[in-house]
Amino acid sequence: MTLAATFFLRIFFYGLVAFVPEGDDAFVLLREAPHHTAFIMVEECVDPCPEFREGFPLQGYDIEVAPFTDTDSGPSPLLRDPVQGGELPMNQAEARSLAWVPELKSFLGNPQQAQLLKCYLEYPIPKDCFDAGRAKLAGRMHALSGNFKTCKLAQKENNDPVYSFQFKGYWGGPNRHEQALAEIVDLTLSTAITGDFATLVLKDFEGNEKYRIKVKPSSCLDGPPNADCVDIFIGNMPEKDPGNAYVIGSHFTHFYDLLKENKQTKFLPYRNILQNTAATIQPVCRRVPIPDSLAAALKKESHHGAKSALTHTATTAPESRSVCPMVVLDPP
Repeated sequence: MTLAATFFLRIFFYGLVAFVPEGDDAFVLLREAPHHTAFIMVEECVDPCPEFREGFPLQGYDIEVAPFTDTDSGPSPLLRDPVQGGELPMNQAEARSLAWVPELKSFLGNPQQAQLLKCYLEYPIPKDCFDAGRAKLAGRMHALSGNFKTCKLAQKENNDPVYSFQFKGYWGGPNRHEQALAEIVDLTLSTAITGDFATLVLKDFEGNEKYRIKVKPSSCLDGPPNADCVDIFIGNMPEKDPGNAYVIGSHFTHFYDLLKENKQTKFLPYRNILQNTAATIQPVCRRVPIPDSLAAALKKESHHGAKSALTHTATTAPESRSVCPMVVLDPP
């Protein structure tokens, strides 16, 4: 008797990514942004799919990965575990909390200003949603199940401590909020899936299926010993080295263009350079890849001596550099 194959299914998000709770569900939004490339990558496919192994560009697609996007398994995937330490994690459980993805409403003067423009969550997305200078979406995913967790916290180098960031106006001013920042977030299921592959589907924003591929399991690079995993990587990365990304998250301004009211003061994360204490705790996270087309720029050293946090293949030793921060926005 042959036992049925099983594997663990995981999705890793990094770069310019926004998370939006919607009742017991959650949306993941990747906006088009100047000098950024949104992409989806896999490691192994049942059918030949070199463009997905090399990094397929997202240019207006809804992303479906069963069972994350077709099975409602209970509480909101964006459940934010309490963090007792406040600005920095105090233990491994806190380091895995999604609370290290900052909520925009936590530092805006009026929390209602953190509300997303409604049409970004509609099916299909109205054609006039992107009119009048509104930001376009490169990709979107509606998660019905699984758990989002912080997989890696931002740090300058892999062996450096984790420091907190302060949210201030573009020209400085008082600190509105302070915390460590997530650099990579993963979406996982607590149990293994029975089967030989996972199915990844891309549809345009009008609901027309454009791509369907079968993603094969391979040995987990981390996690349970002797287990197989299907790992899918979704990123939105700058096309050139952002230089001082670890000092100031200037790309955070791109999130404000997704809001219903997008004219308010834009607060940005600044690393607290006067901080006397730091955390040495990191969640356990595998290396994540980027397309070869972005690898050369992101592997260069910045003006501040920080290097790329990602690697163009998932198996080579990674360098490290803080990349674009992520955010949690309020639903319409």
